[in-house]
Amino acid sequence: MEPGSEKPAGPTWWRPVLTVAAFSALPFAVFLNDNRAEAELDLGLALYALVLLVLGLIVIAAIDRLRGGSARERAAVVFGAAAFVFFHFQIARSAVEVLGFEAGAGLPAVVVWLVLFVGVLALAYRLSSHFVVRNYVVVAGLLLLALPVIQYGYFKATDSEAPGTIGAVAEASGPTGRPTSQGRRPDVYFFLLDGYGRADQLEATLGYDNSRFLRLLKRRGFTVHDGATAAYATTFLSLASTLEMGYPAPAGELDDHAPFYDAIEGDNETVRRFHELGYRFVFATDYSLFECGSQVDLCVEPGEDIIAALIGERERAILQATPLDEVLPALGIEASPLTGYLSPEDVVEEVQRDHSDRPALVYSHILAPHPPYRYLEGCELKTDLGDTSVTYWGEAEGSGGQEYQRAIECLNRSLLAGVEAILAKSNDAIIVIQGDHGPKFGFDLSRPLSDWSTAELRQRLAIMNAQRLPRDCSPSGRHAGFAANTFRFVLSCITGERPDPLSPRHFTIDSERDQVERVDGAVLGAP
Repeated sequence: MEPGSEKPAGPTWWRPVLTVAAFSALPFAVFLNDNRAEAELDLGLALYALVLLVLGLIVIAAIDRLRGGSARERAAVVFGAAAFVFFHFQIARSAVEVLGFEAGAGLPAVVVWLVLFVGVLALAYRLSSHFVVRNYVVVAGLLLLALPVIQYGYFKATDSEAPGTIGAVAEASGPTGRPTSQGRRPDVYFFLLDGYGRADQLEATLGYDNSRFLRLLKRRGFTVHDGATAAYATTFLSLASTLEMGYPAPAGELDDHAPFYDAIEGDNETVRRFHELGYRFVFATDYSLFECGSQVDLCVEPGEDIIAALIGERERAILQATPLDEVLPALGIEASPLTGYLSPEDVVEEVQRDHSDRPALVYSHILAPHPPYRYLEGCELKTDLGDTSVTYWGEAEGSGGQEYQRAIECLNRSLLAGVEAILAKSNDAIIVIQGDHGPKFGFDLSRPLSDWSTAELRQRLAIMNAQRLPRDCSPSGRHAGFAANTFRFVLSCITGERPDPLSPRHFTIDSERDQVERVDGAVLGAP
């Protein structure tokens, strides 16, 4: 041995274990940081990283037993490379577009990824024979992991919004009355049908005539607001606006999405007002993105025997970073945003079964008619949702438009049955049937407002809104049909106080930039 030369370090356990740990945590740390405005570090996310870690440790332990310490070190390097490439399927998607394939072409992307995956693993195995490379890989893994962890930690530490609140809800006001001792206040049913568009826009976009259903509602005492609009063009902002009775997201960049989801799940001005009036709050949903918050008095969820949703919204987002996003649907395994099927009739039945002396505010968020389309001919429920997803609406003139229309028709049938059940028990009940936004046929939400056409804005912001309020306080006009005013008028009817409706404003959001932009009111016929 020449003077000054150093003998390469022998095999260790700390280096492969640290390598496996870093690359097991990395994809989930990146996901958490990329979605820091919406996602929270919880036990579920930590468990995913732990599963990957355990798998990696089993691999290096098995290799150590079969081939010894040096092979163990090399296996850790290969595992790190495999984990990194596995969660970077977007590279393959981008490559196939460069090669001239259509965006979203699944099979070519899987082939490109597979070639890349095998090539990277072969290179990692070859280079892992050098102990310098082993040191480099563990350091690289720790540095890559540190970056999203620090960014996420800094974001949470400097977040100015108090948890569970929405800052600066503009123009929020309303009644603050207390329960009276004379009689029982009316139950309030709010049926939120995700993506249920306004009748004129359904006619213009799909050629679908919804007038028969609207006539049947009118016969049952409903006022149908023919000019109804939502304040925002996306679910989480539109619902937060309705429940906060204001404009929770002014034009500009959004910092944190969590308060809007908290509002949807019960931490909002509407629920606070109803609680003050002695109401219990019932929250019902079949959308896996939402769950019952601490303000919920009764949680209504789909029955477990209807359909089990294997993968929720967060899990689907994680899967999209991997080739499993293309492979699983090809094998008949489709991630669904549904936690099961829930209909308006189901909700009414569950509420009426829960006998209580207190009146109820029932907020029922049904994902239909929004994709994934759930109905077969005759309104039979699908048992396989593999042919559609929460983001794919299809074409208005093709099967997407047909399935959306069928969903409207089946929902209408269930809504009428639910309304009849409510009125059979109490003719004084207040009932609201409302969409959060219209459909999305033929365009993408992830773009600046300047790229939207007038027809697209009207399709998305025009909503179904039918209200059954007491005759002596039933409002009319464009203010009454504006979603952010719904509970201002409902509360006014209950307390007898004068309503203070908002002047309608409308916004889009470019989800790629997280940028909210205000729409010119004239586009929707507003001043």
